[in-house]
Amino acid sequence: MSRRLVVATLNAAKGRELAKALARLPFEVVLLGDLPGASLPPEGERSYVGNALAKARSAALLAGAVALADDSGLEIDALGGLPGVRSARFGGEHLTDAERCALVLARMRGVAPGRRTARFRCVIALADPTGREDTAEGTVEGEIAEAARGTSPRILIARRLPRVRLACG
Repeated sequence: MSRRLVVATLNAAKGRELAKALARLPFEVVLLGDLPGASLPPEGERSYVGNALAKARSAALLAGAVALADDSGLEIDALGGLPGVRSARFGGEHLTDAERCALVLARMRGVAPGRRTARFRCVIALADPTGREDTAEGTVEGEIAEAARGTSPRILIARRLPRVRLACG
């Protein structure tokens, strides 16, 4: 088995960000998209763990190396945990990030400030070609802002003590 660590994403910007964060590890960090025949299974699992493991397993087998993958999403209590594991496809695959954000804010219209609690959940999975695997999970608790702000097309987490506010921008 090689000393390569394959970052299992086809999103070039995400891959570069993760490769930079992993640069100090004793591995040659390789982006999956740079490998011939690169592909990932669709995110069809019912959990973040399932999606992350499916991607890590697939990349590990393709590359013959340890692979790291993630899955993450926004869980809004007032929406029963939505968008959850389907955050990237919430409202339909055809929506842009800005449209998806607008949909979330529209569904939150009228929800009182104290009831706008939410969390961002992320699962990281490691897998190797022999079948060994592990996962780690983390969350950031906060609340959904009442209006979009910021410049990123993604959900932003802005620290404002003592709470974190989540806003689309």
